[in-house]
Amino acid sequence: MEFIKKIFNDIEILIASVFFAIMLIVILLQIFLRAAGTGISWAEELARYLMIWGCCLGVSAATKRRAQVSIDAIVDHVPFKISYLIRLAIDIIEFVLFVFAFIFGCMFTLKAIESGQTMPSLRAPIWLVYLAFPVGFGSSAIRQLVCTVQALKDPKSRCGITDETANTEGKVVQN
Repeated sequence: MEFIKKIFNDIEILIASVFFAIMLIVILLQIFLRAAGTGISWAEELARYLMIWGCCLGVSAATKRRAQVSIDAIVDHVPFKISYLIRLAIDIIEFVLFVFAFIFGCMFTLKAIESGQTMPSLRAPIWLVYLAFPVGFGSSAIRQLVCTVQALKDPKSRCGITDETANTEGKVVQN
């Protein structure tokens, strides 16, 4: 049961890792075949679409681990209460941005479905690529909401990340 819980807890990383591994294999195969004087016509296209999916799922995984790019120079050097409010405001802004990206991703995906457009080399529906955006940003919004609710319940917690805690002086420190 613990194994299944772990898989579903890290499903984005698992799927993104598989996509990146397939992408790497396809690219390496294409390099070797080109060196041999031939190649696969659809290799670059497949690699590109796998990278899009991997990156969109990676945003969700980064959100869960609070691994987004950030500049903490100010937040780490102010009292904990101010730091907490700044981080909470950032959490809310991130959630709103993820929801907007999810909505626009859904709109683009629906337009792609209506258009019936296919991928040039693979001949699969292009909406399969566009679907990465609502899936990735929708799961990011859910992960961000969970982290924000957890931060509201326990201000010293940062969504399960144990290396960032508040010390007794009220400042955030890295362990």
